[in-house]
Amino acid sequence: MRKGLDKTFLDNNLLRSPQFMAFPPAAKGWWLQLQALCSSQENSGRLTGAGRWGNGEWQAAMGSGGSKLAFKKLLDLGLVKQAGDDVMVSGYHLESQAKFQAARMNGAKGGQAS
Repeated sequence: MRKGLDKTFLDNNLLRSPQFMAFPPAAKGWWLQLQALCSSQENSGRLTGAGRWGNGEWQAAMGSGGSKLAFKKLLDLGLVKQAGDDVMVSGYHLESQAKFQAARMNGAKGGQAS
C-alpha cells in the first residue's frame, strides 16, 4: 500500500506575504488543512469532485468550522480555485511532491535485487 507524503511543504514567501497575513485566521486554518489533505493524498493540490461536496465532506477536509460556506470564503479569498467539479488548492507545492515521489521511486529501485 502506497503511503502519501507525511510532510506538507509551504512557501514561506506566500505565508509571510501581506496579502496572506491579512486573511482571517479561520480561513488560513482551513487552507492549511486542505494543504495537508492534498499532500497526504499526493493529488497535486486537486480535490477531485470537491465542488459537489456538502457540509459533511468539507468539515472532514477542513476540520472545525469547515462547511460549504467556508469553502466559498476560501474561493472569494483566492485560497482555492474551482475547475469544473474539482477544487485546486492555491499554493500547493508541486515541486516538493515531485521530489518526494522521485526519491521514493529511486529508493525502491535501490532495494531491488539485480
